[in-house]
Amino acid sequence: MLTQNHSGNELSLIINSGVFALMEFILKEIDTDTAQNNNEKSNKETYVILEDHNTSYKPCVSAVSGPEIASLLELGTRVVRGADWKWGDQDGPPPGEGRVIGELGEDGWIRVLWDNGSTNSYRMGKEGKYDLKLADPPAPEDNDVDTDSEPDTKKLVRNDDIGPAEVLRLSALNLLRGLVICCGVHADSMQSSAVNAVSKLFHNIVEKTHLKSKSNTSVTYRHHREWVTLGFVRSIAVSQTMCNALSTNNWLELLFLLASGHNGPLPSQLLTFRLLKAILSAGLTDADQKYAVLERIFYLLGQTALICEADVPNFCPEGKVYAPLTASHTSTVVEECISLLRTLHILSDWNTQFNTLLANKLAVAICLHTHS
Repeated sequence: MLTQNHSGNELSLIINSGVFALMEFILKEIDTDTAQNNNEKSNKETYVILEDHNTSYKPCVSAVSGPEIASLLELGTRVVRGADWKWGDQDGPPPGEGRVIGELGEDGWIRVLWDNGSTNSYRMGKEGKYDLKLADPPAPEDNDVDTDSEPDTKKLVRNDDIGPAEVLRLSALNLLRGLVICCGVHADSMQSSAVNAVSKLFHNIVEKTHLKSKSNTSVTYRHHREWVTLGFVRSIAVSQTMCNALSTNNWLELLFLLASGHNGPLPSQLLTFRLLKAILSAGLTDADQKYAVLERIFYLLGQTALICEADVPNFCPEGKVYAPLTASHTSTVVEECISLLRTLHILSDWNTQFNTLLANKLAVAICLHTHS
């Protein structure tokens, strides 16, 4: 009954009746792995690849066995001569490369077209010999996927592998998730007290989990891992009323703290900027508030770009300086911050405050330059 798509009045009645407090009580009663969650160590994740990291590991194609190479050969695969090669210079001047143009036969032979134009069949299992090897190492599994989930988000568990208490816990979380999604859709027709209750719940959980509060309980930790992520908060910010509830002074203080990188990994910073982009576009109506928010964003942009605090430990470990081979932590955050500013600048109700702020700052810069 509670998981149906309710109207605004029904949602207000359900939330104001204390469903959040009831679900939290149930979650506390059935929670059995507090020690495990509190003692769990977060994995050290790498977000920037440095020159030293790249040179410290060199894939060795020759380390791949012949049968493994044979299993990787497909039409178009680039190959070179292998350990058992005995066919002279059929592949052309070394290092000659070619590509597979036929399927590996049951007899252990495969056909290759070399870059010099010649073609022939070669042993890849015949007589236990392997004339070819891969021209390039096997491509690693690609885990670089843009997602709204944070690094410690827990994977789903199969229901047939868990006990009754865990099923009850998951059901309670699914109920909360469903109610909050409905609130995001119908917030404009709900009572303000109910919308504020959702906003306050999310704020408390995000604050305790990201800022490592001493009052952080196992239930709060599970809330964050299971559903109260920054990406989920952004997904419900689809109405004017919900954006207003997520744009209070307490929320903005918390989000700017997270955006500055306080005790948080890079993905959390990026998701914070995207949440700001969603709620600021419709959440603030007062001109003075918009001006103050723009000042904070510009300050954050300047501080991040000039100080590069997050990159110093990466670029100068043990006194050594390494060049980044990928975008640095700072440049990634700066890019996301600039994207937020561009989004706000093209909005008509933000454009005036944006231009006023820029004009004021340029006037100050001219005065400083004149007096210097």
